[in-house]
Amino acid sequence: MERTVELSKWFGRRAIPAIAGLLVLANVFMIAMLYVTADEQNEFGEELTSSFLVQQFRAIDRRLQQTTKDYAEWEDAYRNLAGSLDVSWAFDEQNFGPTLHSELGIDYVFVIDGDNRTPYGVIKGKRSEAAQEAEFGPALGELATRAREASSGHSTPVSATLFRGDEPVLMSAAVLTPGPTGELDAAQKSRAAVIAFGRTIDPQLLLDTAARYLTNVRVARNQQSVPDGERLMLATLPAWLDAAIVWESPRPGDRLIWRLAPWIGLAAIGFGVMAALVLRHAYLSARAIDESALQVALARDDARRMSYHDGVTGLPNRLSATEHLAGLFRTAQAQLTAQARVSVLFLDLDRFKPINDAFGHAAGDQLLAEIGRRILAHVPRFAHVSRVGGDEFLVILPSDNAEAIRHVCSELIAAARRPIALDACEVHIGLSIGIARAPHDAAEPTELIRKADLAMFQAKRSGRNDFLFFEEAMNEHIRDRPELDRDMRRGLSAGEFTLHYQPRFHTRTLHLAGFEALLRWNHPERGLILPGTFIPLAEETGFIRELGEFALRKACTTLTQWPELTVSVNLSPVQFRNGDLVRVVSDALDLSGLDAGRLELEVTENVLIHDPDVAFDILKGLKAIGVRISIDDFGTGYSALGYLRRFPFDRLKIDRSFIADLHRSDESRAIVQAILGLARALGLAVTAEGVETAEQLAALQAESCDEVQGFHFGQPVSEGNLRHAIERALEPQGALRRAAIRSVIP
Repeated sequence: MERTVELSKWFGRRAIPAIAGLLVLANVFMIAMLYVTADEQNEFGEELTSSFLVQQFRAIDRRLQQTTKDYAEWEDAYRNLAGSLDVSWAFDEQNFGPTLHSELGIDYVFVIDGDNRTPYGVIKGKRSEAAQEAEFGPALGELATRAREASSGHSTPVSATLFRGDEPVLMSAAVLTPGPTGELDAAQKSRAAVIAFGRTIDPQLLLDTAARYLTNVRVARNQQSVPDGERLMLATLPAWLDAAIVWESPRPGDRLIWRLAPWIGLAAIGFGVMAALVLRHAYLSARAIDESALQVALARDDARRMSYHDGVTGLPNRLSATEHLAGLFRTAQAQLTAQARVSVLFLDLDRFKPINDAFGHAAGDQLLAEIGRRILAHVPRFAHVSRVGGDEFLVILPSDNAEAIRHVCSELIAAARRPIALDACEVHIGLSIGIARAPHDAAEPTELIRKADLAMFQAKRSGRNDFLFFEEAMNEHIRDRPELDRDMRRGLSAGEFTLHYQPRFHTRTLHLAGFEALLRWNHPERGLILPGTFIPLAEETGFIRELGEFALRKACTTLTQWPELTVSVNLSPVQFRNGDLVRVVSDALDLSGLDAGRLELEVTENVLIHDPDVAFDILKGLKAIGVRISIDDFGTGYSALGYLRRFPFDRLKIDRSFIADLHRSDESRAIVQAILGLARALGLAVTAEGVETAEQLAALQAESCDEVQGFHFGQPVSEGNLRHAIERALEPQGALRRAAIRSVIP
């Protein structure tokens, strides 16, 4: 009983005040919700009216531009207005006269000559003799100039808002041309006659049937005093004019408050305690549902974003790129355009895999992100950039202008070649680009990407760091690859492969030092095929092992009879993946009888980076049998000092790209000096490739380079001419002179 009394006290002292408080809170909440809803209704009203006015104004602008374009491309108008102005034809015969005002609602009609004067004008259906420069100022001439600049030989209308005193006028202008298919050359375009049509901007023009929804619509010159959301900025001439269409929006929220507030108050009192509790519960439940729905929506948006974007670079991915490209084609079809004019640039990084393997995936991701940023910085704003593969990117341009595309590709290649600072080191990388254009190359998105990929592949085969437009011959090249592979295997057995020998000379004395063996293929139908064509295919198919073994044996056998000369043979990275390279070299030496010290094997830096441990073991085995090792094309790849110290090299070969400008470029000279200094510090000999002039030779002699080779001393010689060339070069006269070299070596 006592407990019941205590319970009654608790209920009377605490529960009732609590319930009363909850009811008050519920009423406050309902009133607040009413005001929030009213505010949203007011904002919606402002957005609706703003959207309506924007659409109305743009529709008027489009119609005016189309009318201007139709009249500008009228052959009779060009004949009677562009040269000698026929006022009778224009005004009296109603071709460019009052009917434009009465039937089309055009208030201003002007013909503007090449000096931006107005020899003919009609204002609101009446002929005007006054010079309109005084009425509109320089704005009318500026609009005419813009119309000439916008024209590419055809009529392309431009529009802007001008002021005639305080009267705003929407004016459209276009160059007069001799018909829709007629075209003006550059000289005609610069002084072409221009027609301008204008309509006065007034409330009636903008509102029409919707006038009852808006009030006080006008054009204000001082738009800063107008609240946000109730103005439409106008593109004016001159540009410094500050003008906007302004209006007063309806406020349905205010009317809503006055209508519902009394009823809400009565309902709040009538519901009582239970209604308050129910409303409170409903409100809390609704909030929980909203929060859950928001979390689901956020999760869905994140999932969608991840499905369309690359996680490493933040760029769109292949799915996004293909959908964007398909959208461009659909847009062209929807607009009844004959064919979409689109270009696809397929970008592939050169030498990315060795960097990724050498420095790890984190460094590779860092490099990809930096390349993505550089691509975005060097393409037009309207380009779509995506990462579509490991080191592959796509750039989609809504244009097929070849000159513009060449400029973009040159910018991208130059940007990619700049040094990239990673956490581990600084690296250099290249970029190969293939280009396919619609409708020139393909009329379907997937085929366009495929052909851009083919062009990129050909750019890589042609030497990398370059861009190529797709050609139909590339398709044929892909189809020819199986046949070329069969011919290559047959040709080795048939004796079609031969070696040519590029001489190397001691730089100081110009004595003959040896030869570099270069592989050539004399195809019975295609003629002489250079290594750049068949070596990549042989590397892909693995046939490079047989070709490499042939070149080794042939070079060793040929040079055996001249014990004072050395021979160098290039090794492919693929040969290093074969575990028996040391045996192949040893067998070639044993079969030929050539002293191992006279054989020099040339490797590229890619061999070292692909799998350093395996490469080290193989090079160590080669050194054990006595051959010499040189690193080819030094300075064009990664050139890490750690590799030079770790691997057993005997010689560096400076790439021809640094020799080309040696006598003209301080930068090239500094690079060559640095390489020579590094080689001396490590006890390595140096050979300079690509010496083609006496000035380059003199510069290398001044820098004390060990050996030189290049076309300055002659072309590579065939095996049949080798004996004669060597005998002449080793005559008793002593040092081999450049003139003698050229007379002996063809």
